[in-house]
Amino acid sequence: MVITKTNVLDTTGHQPISIGNKLLYSTKCIMNHKLNQNSKLTCVKLIMSLSVLCWNVRGIMSSAYPLSQMLKTYDVDIALLTEHKLLPRSACFLNSINPDYMSTFTIDESVDQYDILTCGKAGTAILYRKSLSHCIENVMNITNDRITGIEIRTKYAEPLFVFCVYMPADNDIESYKNTLGDVEALLTVYSQTGYVILAGDFNGKLVDTQLKPQQTVAKKSQLLSNFVQNHDLVSLQKRFQLENQYTFTPNKSTLDYVLIDSSIQDSVRSFTIIPEADILTSDHLPLLFQMDQDLVNTPSIMAKSKIAWNKCTDLHLLTYRNEISEKIADYYTYHNSCAISPDEINDSLTQILHDAANKLPKSKFNKRAKPYWSKEVKTAHALAREKRRQWIDEGRPRGNEFETYARYKDAKRLFRLTQRQHRTAYENSVFDDLNKAAELDYRMFWKLLRRQSGKQSGNCSKLNVDGLCYSNENVIKGFHKHFSSVFSPDHKNNIDITEELNGYYTYDETGNRVNDILTKPFTEEEIGNIITALSKRKSPGHDGVLNEHLQVNLSIKG
Repeated sequence: MVITKTNVLDTTGHQPISIGNKLLYSTKCIMNHKLNQNSKLTCVKLIMSLSVLCWNVRGIMSSAYPLSQMLKTYDVDIALLTEHKLLPRSACFLNSINPDYMSTFTIDESVDQYDILTCGKAGTAILYRKSLSHCIENVMNITNDRITGIEIRTKYAEPLFVFCVYMPADNDIESYKNTLGDVEALLTVYSQTGYVILAGDFNGKLVDTQLKPQQTVAKKSQLLSNFVQNHDLVSLQKRFQLENQYTFTPNKSTLDYVLIDSSIQDSVRSFTIIPEADILTSDHLPLLFQMDQDLVNTPSIMAKSKIAWNKCTDLHLLTYRNEISEKIADYYTYHNSCAISPDEINDSLTQILHDAANKLPKSKFNKRAKPYWSKEVKTAHALAREKRRQWIDEGRPRGNEFETYARYKDAKRLFRLTQRQHRTAYENSVFDDLNKAAELDYRMFWKLLRRQSGKQSGNCSKLNVDGLCYSNENVIKGFHKHFSSVFSPDHKNNIDITEELNGYYTYDETGNRVNDILTKPFTEEEIGNIITALSKRKSPGHDGVLNEHLQVNLSIKG
């Protein structure tokens, strides 16, 4: 992972400004901004090397272990898999390879999935880290079961579309042309809105397009080479000029490729073919490449330390509110003439709250904290420590004739006495709560009562419903009558509430009834009352904003 600092011009043409005063080091946290006093945007980007693996696994069931090892060894972010040979009923196996990864996949539709003896064939899949799920979406409009695609959203650049392709391996040229036509259609559509990467087993070799081969395999190579040349694609094998470029081990030929848009080939930092010695389950070698990519928005922003609101003084809160007011004013001044989505505004305001809260007192979890440790115990403990320091400073004299020694022993006895009293009081309160709970445990009460009376039968011998008594075999009829009446409308008990409801309605100029409660806009007073009524010391949502953040800044208006 490489950290770089760059100036970025936003899409509105303004000079760069910055939001956020520090980098957030999560797995895929890419960017954090800072509003400074001059309201200039400096973008500090965490440029991450996106690691992508491409491999024809020749059956994922047998290749699961080496794949899981490569995911860890090479720190893979995205894995493009071809020929997994899974049936629909076993597709969930992809999510069990590594718990940190999610999957999207296609399955060969020509296989009879209901035949127990049937084995799957072909199929493509993409595994990607769960921590990347906030910036990755599946490409849904793919009709060919040999192609799987994902969209990787970026912050300031166009999105990146990655497609995993498995071309037909048989001698059917028409099938090869049709699949390549589907790939070309996707490339044509998505290259207009972003950059496209094609990777997988193409079952063909890139050759000089001037040649005119006659064999079937050579015809596939000719089609593939023309496709790459017509769309200005670059294979990473050609770009990095590796000494050994073969990917298919039986005849040491190249069938697997990573084809990338020529305009972004400089973003690829490295490319390698993992040696055959590391892989024993497939006759195809994995391709691994890394590219620099600044992804969109960080997922959640959660504070590592808890804010000690009870330790905040008036000066702390005043400084906190003033800093937020200034940053919000600068933010709206700069973006006043810009079209900004509500999500971007929410992310920026959330970040401002977290940045300003960094100056507030923090509290950490103390695993040695005692539940009975009250203010009185804390005061007595502090006094005992102070007297002990005074006694140590005088050389640790012993004997009651020394004043510091006597004061230290008195303070120590007082602390132990206070601690013992509060510990006893706490234990008694716990026991009292247990006793009250036992007294209210009606299940235990009836269990003991039945044990004393000796009656174990739970049968109902008589039932009274609406004044009629049902006994023995007629009890069932009594239950039927009771529950039938419960779920049937009773016109006798209907209450006319029309007059009461009319008090909530008003009428417009045309005489139509309008419900003011549902249609009138919210007022600042109503919002303020709701925020004030929120409970304190509650867990925050995914954005990490506590109720105290809102209550302290209630007087600030954007």
